[in-house]
Amino acid sequence: TMRDIARSQKFVLDALGINQLYAVIGNSMGGMISLTWALEYPHSLNHLILVSSCHKAYPANIANRCIQREIILLNQDQGFKIARKLGHLTYRNIADLNKKFAQHPHQIKDYLAYKAQQFTDYFNVQSYVHLLDAMDSFDLTHADFTGIKAKVLIISVDSDILFTPAQQEALYQILNNALVNVTYIQHHSSYGHDAFLVEIDAMGQYFNDFLSKDKINGKN
Repeated sequence: TMRDIARSQKFVLDALGINQLYAVIGNSMGGMISLTWALEYPHSLNHLILVSSCHKAYPANIANRCIQREIILLNQDQGFKIARKLGHLTYRNIADLNKKFAQHPHQIKDYLAYKAQQFTDYFNVQSYVHLLDAMDSFDLTHADFTGIKAKVLIISVDSDILFTPAQQEALYQILNNALVNVTYIQHHSSYGHDAFLVEIDAMGQYFNDFLSKDKINGKN
């Protein structure tokens, strides 16, 4: 579960003698872990940044992961590659893919094959399935968000079809209602869910602006 992952990270930091974090940042599934961290260890971090994430597993996301899991179970080796192709289609926006391959539409087949091979060469299939399960079980609906002490920044991407802006907007409302110090930014991009991987300068600027506010006020 995300709680298990957060706890394993805490074990490592404890072993290193680190008890305070300036910021915890999580994108996508990493955002689930980071939000869990802020709830489990509220006094250990000053800032929390969540990009293209959520506070619970949504039906459409569960459906997507369900299909990937079933494909893998049918044929572990080839199924893993096919599942990754399916996943990749949700990482990029449809309009972006249509534009990218407008001149040579059939090249998208080679593109998907390359991306799938690249991923499956270094990622373990069993680990992938366990992470799908962990995301499916993620649900902080009944969590006490009033316990979050960190200042929070939530970033959504307007073209994201996997973790849609509505999911980040819902989280923003929950945190705002819990009187958490939370800021919301909707980033305009054609890259969909992968925007945080592609447009690193823009994301970095959001991070810098958010984190630098305390520095301006003399807090480090």
